Amino acid sequence: MKYFNLLFVLAVIFLQSCSDDAKLTFSSNVDEKYGWTNGYNTLVVVPSHSGQVCSKIDSVNPYSFGFFYEVKQLPLKSIKKAKFSAWVKVDNLPTNVSLVATITSNQNKVNHQWVGISSNDILKKTNEWGKVSGEIGFPENLPSDAQIWFYAWSPKGQIGYIDDYEITFE
Repeated sequence: MKYFNLLFVLAVIFLQSCSDDAKLTFSSNVDEKYGWTNGYNTLVVVPSHSGQVCSKIDSVNPYSFGFFYEVKQLPLKSIKKAKFSAWVKVDNLPTNVSLVATITSNQNKVNHQWVGISSNDILKKTNEWGKVSGEIGFPENLPSDAQIWFYAWSPKGQIGYIDDYEITFE
């Protein structure tokens, strides 16, 4: 773990020294918890897209395992957007399972940006993994307490499985 932390610190230092057009990518196959948060109660051992664990959402847990980061902590000089994706599998079609990205602020209790990508547009068969992707723009002049969240959501409680998140800040 110390070796991983050292590599992470070195990567942050390197990225801070790069130009404004640098990119920063976070990825997780859900088996790895470093840098990821929330929804640990949704992790299940079933045939996943990769690894041994994925996040299951349903009527009891409508929000998946996800990603949270304070925008000011991101080691880029400026961020214009984030591209995000995850592999999703559902039991029934049509589905209301969506991949969500949101930028919020606790200070003003404001939702600065919200993007929901419906997996219904991507998935054509039940019980098969499909890659759902989206993009969220970063508004200028975000407050110092702005936060970015990524997760999957099932507002009507339909069953969905989520694995292999990837988020790239640009």
